[in-house]
Amino acid sequence: MSLEHANIIKCFGLLAGSEKIQFITEISTSGNLLDYLQKHVLSNNTAIKNWCRQILEGLDYLYTRNPPVIHRDVNLENMFISGDTGIVKLGNFSLAMHLGEKYSRHKFEYCRRTYDASKFIAPEVKEGEECSTAIDIYSFGMCVLQMVTLEVPYSEVFNKHNAHKQARKGVMPDALERVADPVAKQFIERCLVPAYERPTANELLDDPFLSQTISSPVSNQNLADCLQVVPGQVDRLLPKRFKLRGEITKTSTDISLTVCIYYTSSESVTNTVYSRHDTVEQLVGRIATEHGLSDEELILVHELMEKMIIAVRDSKPGLEHYFEITCKNRKVIEVGQVDWFRACLSGQASSSGANQ
Repeated sequence: MSLEHANIIKCFGLLAGSEKIQFITEISTSGNLLDYLQKHVLSNNTAIKNWCRQILEGLDYLYTRNPPVIHRDVNLENMFISGDTGIVKLGNFSLAMHLGEKYSRHKFEYCRRTYDASKFIAPEVKEGEECSTAIDIYSFGMCVLQMVTLEVPYSEVFNKHNAHKQARKGVMPDALERVADPVAKQFIERCLVPAYERPTANELLDDPFLSQTISSPVSNQNLADCLQVVPGQVDRLLPKRFKLRGEITKTSTDISLTVCIYYTSSESVTNTVYSRHDTVEQLVGRIATEHGLSDEELILVHELMEKMIIAVRDSKPGLEHYFEITCKNRKVIEVGQVDWFRACLSGQASSSGANQ
C-alpha cells in the first residue's frame, strides 16, 4: 500500500536482509520532535497546537485507507520535523497493522521491551487483541502530555511493565496534574479515556484546544484559569511588530541576530539565532515554528533577516558593528554599541532563547 500525505514520511523503498528490513525514507532536517523539544524552549503552546493538527491529519489519513492502517507506535521519536518549514510528519511504520488484525506475541513483546514505548501503549492492548484506531489516539494523548510538560508519562513508575498495569487500572500519569492550561488538560484527557469513549482523529481536530479561540464549557473552578489563557492566545493571533538587531564582532565572522516580537498587549519576546551553519529559511522557520507566525509574518521576517545579513556582511571588516531594522521602515541602520546594549537589556526580562 502506498501512503502519500503531507504529514506522513515518504518511503522510497526498502532493503530486505536476513534478519531485518531497512526502509529508505526522506530526510527530516531537524530530527524528531523529542530531540527538537530538548533543544528549543517554547514560549507557549502555539507550536504544539500546530504539531497536533498535523499529526492528527496524518492519522486521519491512515484511518481512511482501504483497509485502514493503524500506526501502533505513536511517540515523539516517530514524529519528524523540518525546522525550516515547521512541517511535522509521522514515520517509522515498522509496527503498523491493518484495522482488525490481532497482536502477535512478537509485536506485543517488542512494545513491552521498549522502556518509553511501553508507557505509550493503550491499556486495552494485550496479546491476541484486535487492533483499533483508538490505540493510536491514546498514544497521541500521551505525546501531547509529554510535549506540554516535557515529562515522559508515568516517569514516576520505575518498572516499565508497571506503567501498563497502572494504565489498565485507570491510574493517570502524575504529569497530567502539572498541565496548567485546563483546555489542554481536557484535550489530553479525551485521548486517555476508555477505548470505546475515545474520539477519532477527525473529531479531535475540532477540539477547542486546537481552535483559534476557546469556546468549550468549563466548570466554575477552571473559569479563572481559562480567562488567563484566552488573552494570551488571542494576543498571538493579532498583528505583531518585529525588530531585528544584528551584531558582528572583531574576532568572529558569525552574525548574531536577535529577533524581537512585539505583541498588541505590549508583551514582547526575543530570540537570538546565529547564521554560522543555518540558512535564512532555516533560521526564520525555527522562529516561526516556536511562535506560530502566519505566512505573511514569516515572509516579513525573512525579508528583514535577509537585509540585515547583507548589511552586516558588507560592513567594514575588523571592527565591531551593531545594526537594527524594523518592520516599519525596513531599512538597516547602524547603531552605537551603547544604544544596541540598551535595546537588548530592555527586552531581557521577557526573552526566550533559541540559541543554536
